[in-house]
Amino acid sequence: MLSITVKKGQTAKGLAGVADYPDENRNKEKQVGAVEDYYSQGSEATPSRWLGGAAAELGLSGAVNREDLLATLQGFDPRTGEALVQKAGVDRRYAFDLTFSAPKSVSIAWAVGTEDVKRGIEAAQDRAVERTLTFIEEKFALARRGSSKEGTITKEHVKLLAAVYCHGSSRELDPQIHSHAMLQNMGLRADGTWGALNEKELFEWKLALGAVYRAELSLEISKNLGFGIEADREYFRLAGIPKELEEEFSKRRVQIEKALSEKGLSGAKASEVAALNTRKGKEVVEAEILSEEWTKIAGEYGITAESLQGLRSMERESKHDSFSLDHPELFRKLTTMEAVFQEKDLVRIAGGAYSQNGRGLDAVKTEVAACLKDPEIVKLRGKDGAIYYTTQKMLVLEKEIQAMARAGKEDARHVVSPEATKAGIARYEFEKGFRLSDEQHNAINHLTTRAGRIQILEGHAGAGKSTALVPVRYALESQGFEVVGCSLQGKKAAGLQKDTGIRSQTIASLLRELQGFEREDGGKVPPTKTLTEKTVVVVDEAAMNDTRLMAGLIRETEKAGVRLILVGDESQVPPVAAGNPFKTLKKELGCAELTENRRQRSDWQKDASREIRSGQVKEGLQKYLEANMISIAQDREEAIKKTVKAWCDRFVTSDPTKTLLTAYKRSDVSELNARARETMQEKGLLSGPRVETTVRDREGNSEGKREFQAGERLYFKKNNRKLGVMNGDTGTLAHIDVTSNGKDCMFTVRMDNGKEICFDPRDYEQIDYGYAVTIHKSQGETVDFSSNLVTGMGLNALYVQLTRHRDGTQIVLTEDQIDKMAQNSGVELEPTDKMIDFTEQLLAKQPKLAPLLPEDWNKKFDVLREFLDKHSGVELGGRKERDGQNEFDPRLEKVKALLASIRKNEKMNPLDFEVVDEKEKKEGKLEKWIGKEVLEKPEDRSMGAPSPEKEPGNGKEEGIRPAEREYELERGGMEM
Repeated sequence: MLSITVKKGQTAKGLAGVADYPDENRNKEKQVGAVEDYYSQGSEATPSRWLGGAAAELGLSGAVNREDLLATLQGFDPRTGEALVQKAGVDRRYAFDLTFSAPKSVSIAWAVGTEDVKRGIEAAQDRAVERTLTFIEEKFALARRGSSKEGTITKEHVKLLAAVYCHGSSRELDPQIHSHAMLQNMGLRADGTWGALNEKELFEWKLALGAVYRAELSLEISKNLGFGIEADREYFRLAGIPKELEEEFSKRRVQIEKALSEKGLSGAKASEVAALNTRKGKEVVEAEILSEEWTKIAGEYGITAESLQGLRSMERESKHDSFSLDHPELFRKLTTMEAVFQEKDLVRIAGGAYSQNGRGLDAVKTEVAACLKDPEIVKLRGKDGAIYYTTQKMLVLEKEIQAMARAGKEDARHVVSPEATKAGIARYEFEKGFRLSDEQHNAINHLTTRAGRIQILEGHAGAGKSTALVPVRYALESQGFEVVGCSLQGKKAAGLQKDTGIRSQTIASLLRELQGFEREDGGKVPPTKTLTEKTVVVVDEAAMNDTRLMAGLIRETEKAGVRLILVGDESQVPPVAAGNPFKTLKKELGCAELTENRRQRSDWQKDASREIRSGQVKEGLQKYLEANMISIAQDREEAIKKTVKAWCDRFVTSDPTKTLLTAYKRSDVSELNARARETMQEKGLLSGPRVETTVRDREGNSEGKREFQAGERLYFKKNNRKLGVMNGDTGTLAHIDVTSNGKDCMFTVRMDNGKEICFDPRDYEQIDYGYAVTIHKSQGETVDFSSNLVTGMGLNALYVQLTRHRDGTQIVLTEDQIDKMAQNSGVELEPTDKMIDFTEQLLAKQPKLAPLLPEDWNKKFDVLREFLDKHSGVELGGRKERDGQNEFDPRLEKVKALLASIRKNEKMNPLDFEVVDEKEKKEGKLEKWIGKEVLEKPEDRSMGAPSPEKEPGNGKEEGIRPAEREYELERGGMEM
C-alpha cells in the first residue's frame, strides 16, 4: 500500500514538527494513539538514509542528519546555506511523504521470525522502496519551467532527493513494516539548476506506484527468503499465515498497552520504537515488550519462528518465473470500469498481478511494453495532448452504438399523431386535476410525434420525468403499442412501474429473457421473451448504463424494430462500469429536456441546484453555506457523528421513509449504519428480543453476523419473487417472533411500499441495516430531508446529494478531506470572491501588509489563505465577526474554491479522442458497422446480458480495486 501526503508549513515551529522525531519527553506527554510526527532526530533508534540521484550532488549519504534535513526541507543547500529554489524558507511546501506499507502477513513474519528472517524482510522492504523511487525519478518529469500565462510551461526530468525512514509498528501497536520516503520539494535539472516539484503525476500514479512497490517486495521476499506468495484481492500475502491472525492484532491493542504500562512505558512511544534496527537502551526494552506480545498472539494461531521456517521453500528461485498475463483477460480488466485507460492503469493491474506471483518491476515493465504493442490496443490522444488507450472491442462497441443510432433516425414506425398525444395529455390532466407545463407538453410531443427509433428525455433532478411518461404511455397505448419499462436497478424499475403504470423490470433480466443465458452448471436457458415493432421500451435512469449494457439493449431492440425511450440525466452519477453511451447518443440524436425543479420547495434551493448543475458552484454553495447546511468536522469521527445526528434529529420526528442518510463509499455507508443503529438504541427506538443472525451478499458470501431488534431499518440485497422483494428495497422491522426454544424466529417487516412480509432470516440472509445508502442507490429518490457524508466526490455526486430533498439537507466534510480533495484534484485553486474582498479590505486598513503578497495573489488560493490566516485575525477553523463584516471561515471558502475547480466526473468514451495509430483499421475490424456481424466473436454480442455470476459491477471480476467495488451497482434480474 502507498499513501502520499503533502508536508508544508509557514513557521519554524511547523518546520521542526516535520523534521523532528518525537523525543522521549514529548512522548510521555502524549496519549496512546495521538497523532505523532514520524521523522528523525538522526539517532540510530530509527533507521534512515538518503536516496535519489540528487543526494550525491549535495554530498548527502548514509543516515539522515537533522540539520541537513532542515536545510533541504526549506530548499537550501545543506553545505553552503545557499537557496536552491525560489521562495526558499520556512513558508513553503517542504516535501511529499510517500508511505510504503507492507502487507500485514509480511509484517507478522518480520515480528515473529528468526533474526535472518527479520533482516531479510528489512532488506526486501528497503530494496522495494529504493526501486520504486528510482522508477519515479526515471519515469516522471516532475519539474516545470516557464509561465502558464504565456503558455511557455515545459516539463523536465530531474534528479530527486528523498529522506527515508523505516518503522516496524503502527500507531495501533501491531506489527506494521512501513517506510516514509520524504521526497523533498526540489529537483536537480540537467542544467544544474534546481526547481520545485509538481506533484500532479505522483497523485495520479499513486495506485500504480503502490503496485510497483508490492511487485518488487514480492519478488525479494519469495526469491531471497523462499516464502510462498498468494493473491489477496489486488494485494499479495504470505502463504500459510492465517487471515484470522491478521485481524486479531487489531483487537489486541488494549492487551499490549497494559503490558507496556506495567513496565512504566508509554504506548505512544512503543508504537514507533519497534523500528527495523534499534540501539540498546530504553527503546530496546520497549521493542522487546512489543515483540513478546506479538509472539504470544501469533503463537495462539500456530505461527512461531520455527513454523515460519517450515513455510519457506527450499527452492529460492521463484516458481512463478514463467508467469505472464493473458492479454485478453488483462484488457477485459482494464475496460471493466473505464472505456479508455492510461499507462498508469496498465501498470497498476500488471503490477498487482505480478506481485501475486513473486515477480518484480522488471517483469512488469516488460509486460507493459508488450501490451502496448498488442494489436488489440488502440492509442488515443486527448484534447490536452495526453495519451490514452482503448481496446478494439470497446471502440467497436462505441461505434456500433453510434451507427445503430444513426441508422434509426428516420424510422417512423412508432410516430404517434399529434391528436393522440394531445388526448393522452388531456387524460392525464383530467385525472390529476392540474395542467402540465409547456415544457412538459413539449417533452411529451418530442417523445411521441418525432421519427427516430431512439428518443431521449433528459430531466434535471426533481424535474418530474416520471410525470411526463404517463401521458406518453397513454398516447402510445391508444395507438396499439405495448409499453414496457426497465432500469439498471430493481428498486428503480419498481419505482418506474409504480409512478407510471409501465410494467418494468431490470435491464439485465430483460436481456436474459431476450437472449437466453448459460447456467452455472453449463446448461443453456433459451430465450423466453420476444419483442415486436409494436413495442416501446422505456429505460429509466439511462445515464447510469455503461457501454456494454447499452450496446446489448440497443442491439436487441434494433433487431425487433422496437423504439427505445431513454430517460436520464447526464449531470447525475455516471455509469459505474465502462463508457458513457447516454452522452454519445444525446450528442448524436439530441433530446427533449425538462429543467424546472419541482422537487424542492424553496426557491433559493431550486436556484442553487440549477447553479451547481450548470457549473456555477461558488454561487450555489454559497446559498447552502448561508443556510448553515454545510458543515466542516475536524476529523472523520466527528464527521460521522454530525452526519448521523442531523439525520436522527429528523428521523425520530417524521416518517422514516422521508429521511435519507447517504455516503459515496460502501465502507462509509457501513460506518453510518453502525453509528445510526447505536443512536437508535440510545434513544430507545429498538425494542424486543435481540436476534443475531448471519447476513450475506447477493452472491451468498458471508458478511458476518448482525444483531437485529424491532424498529430496525432493513435493506434487502437480492430479488426474491416469493417474498416480493427486490435488490434495493427497504423496510422497517416491525416485530420478531422467537420460538420457546429460542432457536427459531420470524421477522415481520413493514416495507416502504406498504406491503408487510414475514420470513425466517436463515432462509433469506441477504439483508443488512438500512439506515444509510450509497449515492448511486439514492439517485432518483425524493425525501423531505437528507444528511450526507462527503468523503470524496465530483460535481455529479454533489449534485445528487443536494437534490434528493424537498425541504432541507446537511452536507458534512472534514478538514483533512478538503485538503485531500484539493491535492487529488490536480487543479490550481483560485481564491473565492469573498477571500479577495476580505483581503482588499484588510490591505486598505493595513497598507504595510501589501509587500507581503505576490503580484498574482488574487490567483492563488493557498497563498491568500496563508496570508489571511496570519494577518486577518481569523483563525483557521474559527468563525468570527470582525469589524462588522460577515462571518468568514477559510475552510468553507476552500470548499467553494475546490468544488468550483473540479470538473464533472464524466465517464470517457473512445469517440471523445483522436485515434493516433491506424491499427484499428485492419481488415475485418472496423469496416462492418451496420448489421449483425459488427463484433468478431458471437459471444461478444451477448455482452449486454451478463449471466448472474458474471455481471459487471458485482465485484466478482479480479483486478477491480476495492475502491471501485465501493461504488458498484448490483444488477440483479427482477421479474414483475
